[in-house]
Amino acid sequence: LKTYGLWTKMKAIYPFVGGTAEQHRWNLKTLTDFKLTFVGGWSHSNNGALPNGTTAYADTQLSPSLTLSVNNAHTSIYVNNNPVAYTSYPGFGCQDVVDNTKTFYTLLSLSNTYYSFIGDEKGSSTYGVMYNNTDSKGFYIASRTSSMMLKGYKNNILKATTTIQNTGLLPSQNYHYGSGNNGTAGLLSLTYNNYSHAFASIGDGLTDAEATAFYNAVQTFQTT
Repeated sequence: LKTYGLWTKMKAIYPFVGGTAEQHRWNLKTLTDFKLTFVGGWSHSNNGALPNGTTAYADTQLSPSLTLSVNNAHTSIYVNNNPVAYTSYPGFGCQDVVDNTKTFYTLLSLSNTYYSFIGDEKGSSTYGVMYNNTDSKGFYIASRTSSMMLKGYKNNILKATTTIQNTGLLPSQNYHYGSGNNGTAGLLSLTYNNYSHAFASIGDGLTDAEATAFYNAVQTFQTT
């Protein structure tokens, strides 16, 4: 990541190395910040961290509005399993409890469709990126590099681009994995899910070239 010039863009990197909750909680970028707190039923192994889909979530302690810039932000996750397609809202991230113009969350496969929002949502998918996604396994990046550019990548393929003007902001709630967070009982309208987390990151926006370099680094790491 340092060779590719990506290290300084990262705020949190979760490699999920090892087979215990204590090993999986660490933020590689800064060990003293944004350590994961696992809540509910999680299974930890060398394959990653697997939530039970009913009570489990992980709190990053990272508030997007305090840590990131709304028009310069990314989130990534590497999933190595493929649960049954959800018909409710299986996602992670955070959103303001009353204001849907303050969002930072992802749905991996809602009725076999991927959605991701950074900033404005307004209850409409046109403000986010969306694409058909029938297999949850893979490495996902959602990246906003300007108020007019939000992109979604999967396995080094640019899957969707949105150029709708973003007038929204980032939420203050902590970013969660395993479920979303809107500050009410730890949950967004997103439901719990059981995606196996093998790698994840949060940081500044990534260009196409940077997204490719990031994919190559993470894929090499996962293969090794």
